[in-house]
Amino acid sequence: MLPAADRKVKSSVFVFSADGATMVSYVPKRRKAVVLLSTQHRDDTVMPDDSRKPEIIHYYNRTKCGVDVLDQLVRTYSCKRATRRWTVSFFFNLLDIAAYNALVVWITSNPSWQRGKSDVRRRFLRELGIQLVTGHATARSSLPQGKRRRIQDCARQSSTITSPATRDTSQVRQDRRRRCSVCPQHSDRKSDKQCSSCGTPVCKQHSTSINVIACPSCTPSGPSEST
Repeated sequence: MLPAADRKVKSSVFVFSADGATMVSYVPKRRKAVVLLSTQHRDDTVMPDDSRKPEIIHYYNRTKCGVDVLDQLVRTYSCKRATRRWTVSFFFNLLDIAAYNALVVWITSNPSWQRGKSDVRRRFLRELGIQLVTGHATARSSLPQGKRRRIQDCARQSSTITSPATRDTSQVRQDRRRRCSVCPQHSDRKSDKQCSSCGTPVCKQHSTSINVIACPSCTPSGPSEST
């Protein structure tokens, strides 16, 4: 019943059980197989056209279009997220189908709700989501004062943490080596020091003080001689 390379294209295999079930395996193309189980059909009837499809598959395609429509509607607005666990994926699918079934029940009971709107399902899902989280939000707001204060403290502490991207630019300048503003350009002498007054980079040779770094233009006595 499973796909196999030695099975002929457009061939079918039927299996009948004693309790009235019929299973068919149809090969639409090489290495592919469509398997269906039916409790209504009890024969191996095949369509007389070129496709040679079994009557079970033909009946399914003719009458079970609602399944394909439901799958399409569920994919339009879905809560599914990427996961490797089939149980979680199955649970997401249950939520999507339950939300659509809730819409059908609501529209049936309230036919005048949002009449004339083209996005009735989106509006319904929005209202459904708000009502689902309202209880949780109310429970959070009724927490004791101590718990709410601890939550606020954690949020305040996280907002005061300074990321490396928001550090002071002057500190970033000190950590980066730049070309000395006094040395000729062809010497390409770089230094990680800068003048404490104007902030221009200056090398050790042209600094005028040992304790306080200053460029020659910022010193009262003027530029100093190179040593």
